[in-house]
Amino acid sequence: MAKINSIVFCLEIDRKYEENDLVSAKGILPNIIINNFPNCFSFSLIIFLDNCNPEIKNKVRVKFKAPEPNEKILADTDTIELKANKNLANLPEDYHGIGISLDFKNIDFEQEGIYKVEVYVNDDLVGDKTIKVLKGIDFDE
Repeated sequence: MAKINSIVFCLEIDRKYEENDLVSAKGILPNIIINNFPNCFSFSLIIFLDNCNPEIKNKVRVKFKAPEPNEKILADTDTIELKANKNLANLPEDYHGIGISLDFKNIDFEQEGIYKVEVYVNDDLVGDKTIKVLKGIDFDE
């Protein structure tokens, strides 16, 4: 079964598909700081999945949720079907994995708290990662 290797929250992703499919994270976010609530904020995710056979078609879905207790879904990619990559047949199974990058634009943040990303592969929840959203200092006050 697939499992999350890592999830990186960042401000922006630099994608260079013409250069060996390189993806770079810009402005890595250990947490998100927002000056006033409610407010909108945009961010990106880079997700690496292990034990996920890239030689078959896989379905991935990512949800971004508000803090408990309601865990309202703030963003949902719906199901993304990934093409099979037969070029990886010679790799050892330990190296089978998938990397995906996503942009979440203008997400509504209503409050501080612990927000959560859930990752599904082939309809199974394979893990989640949380990020703290904090109120920053408003220098205009």
